[in-house]
Amino acid sequence: MYACRTTGSRRRGPSETLRGALDIIILRSPAAVWPVLAGFYEIATRVERDRLNAITSATKRFEYDISRIGAGALFKIPIKLMLEWVAADPDGRIAFLLNFFPILEQKSDEWTWHPALQKLAKLYGDRKRFRDALRRRIYPSSWSGSLKPHLMSFKTPLDSWSNDAFLGDWAITMLENVNHSLETDL
Repeated sequence: MYACRTTGSRRRGPSETLRGALDIIILRSPAAVWPVLAGFYEIATRVERDRLNAITSATKRFEYDISRIGAGALFKIPIKLMLEWVAADPDGRIAFLLNFFPILEQKSDEWTWHPALQKLAKLYGDRKRFRDALRRRIYPSSWSGSLKPHLMSFKTPLDSWSNDAFLGDWAITMLENVNHSLETDL
């Protein structure tokens, strides 16, 4: 929390060191970490939330050619704790989980939605905040190198949701966006 509240340049803080320390703390006491970080998220400013996301997200920002589809450190916390917390205020809280939940997994040569994300989608896929947060994972705000391999991995998963009652229209639109982005050769 101190690192997130520190004023000044974000580059000043050793985010990789903090990420490593968080991994160790979560391994030792995951149930104690969650209430502290979830409580901080509730009162954090936008800048503090951005800093928290930089520490807890799946990968470090501006990392060259690294996939951002995997899990962040907080995903090691028992899912029951996280889902209970989100259930109290889904629109205000779901975006936090989507910053560190794994979103895709690869089986052989095919990409599919990660089972944990599928669980979130069943619970909150009808909410705009869920879809907006997932869109930010599909189209990251910071990227170095070609976005093409990253976007290619979403084609089959998005297509698999095209007939979903809540996510179908969104998935079709996202798939069209992904295809358009691939055609323009990002």
